[in-house]
Amino acid sequence: MEIEKLTNQSLELINASKFQEALDILEKITNKDSKTFFLIGSIHLSLKNLDLSEKNLLLALEKNKNNFSIYNNLGITSKAKGDNESAKKYFIKALKIEENIETLCEIGKLFIQECDFDSAQKYLEIALNKNNNHQKTNLFFGEMYKKMNMKEKSWFYKHKGTGLIRFSKNGVELI
Repeated sequence: MEIEKLTNQSLELINASKFQEALDILEKITNKDSKTFFLIGSIHLSLKNLDLSEKNLLLALEKNKNNFSIYNNLGITSKAKGDNESAKKYFIKALKIEENIETLCEIGKLFIQECDFDSAQKYLEIALNKNNNHQKTNLFFGEMYKKMNMKEKSWFYKHKGTGLIRFSKNGVELI
């Protein structure tokens, strides 16, 4: 009961963007469960304390290997640390639990950065099948086709993602 009370207090503080105060409350919990470690790790991620984020998210994962959010946040943490291989591994594990559109976009973007356009397209198409008008997915498709020098397709998806494009002497610009 005490854990639940402290967790709820910390959630109220998180919702008020009082991350350090929420962290102080969560650190007082002596017998931490997966949710507590997850919240601590997520707060550290918000505060850009990437090593502490990873440490606590891995502790959460030890206690619960079937939680989409733990894998997803480990993917975000790994990406922020520049470890794209680990980020992809965690995002793929998260997607096996829950096919989340934002996670599909994140892994698609990682593949675009690596110029692995077939893999990027695979994940971005799944995202578009979930929501054909998803702005971020359409913008990532536009970015991918631009890298592939396929200007018309790039323009199509960027327009679909933004709706506002103008032509100038510099080419097509998003406004």
